[in-house]
Amino acid sequence: DQPSRASRSKRIKIRNERTLSNCALKLLALLLALYCTCAGSMRVGAQDLSATNPLPAKITQAAQVLSLSPEEARRSHPVDLTGVITCFDQRAQLCFVQDRSAGIFVYDTNLALRVRTGDLVELRGVTAPGRYSPIVNLGELKVIGKGELPNPRRVSIEELVSGRLDCQWVEVKGTIHRASENWGHLLVELANGSSRLKVRVL
Repeated sequence: DQPSRASRSKRIKIRNERTLSNCALKLLALLLALYCTCAGSMRVGAQDLSATNPLPAKITQAAQVLSLSPEEARRSHPVDLTGVITCFDQRAQLCFVQDRSAGIFVYDTNLALRVRTGDLVELRGVTAPGRYSPIVNLGELKVIGKGELPNPRRVSIEELVSGRLDCQWVEVKGTIHRASENWGHLLVELANGSSRLKVRVL
């Protein structure tokens, strides 16, 4: 009859919504500002600390790279970092390394990297301005062992859209509104209130 059919439909809808919500809560991914819908605001809140804190002969912390202005990063300062690979996708040319200070995007000009998420690496390279924030142009990289992924920082979708967390390892929660395939990876749209965020699961 009509009432029981409507009741079953309502129960199915509730179960589907709960399933999507549970999936969203379990999504722990590297949410990069590359996937934010407001990528144009990536430089909001960036700081240029090099003017007040002279750079050492060799940069040894990811946070020091991120503090550079585009003009300063363009001067190709030498970089020597030790950190954990938090994300690697060779086809998409994505490589992110995080040390104790911050996460940083590493660009491999030779496309010859053979690493995995969780590898502990030593890398050498030079600074560059990047598209959204300062990056490291890779010179050489060596895997020295297996590291541990850092504890993710819990953030809101609004914080990600601001661009201040570009390259950082974070955790965000929301409800999955849409899901599709992109380059062989799952692409989902998370929503939390009026905020939206696209996330590629690697």
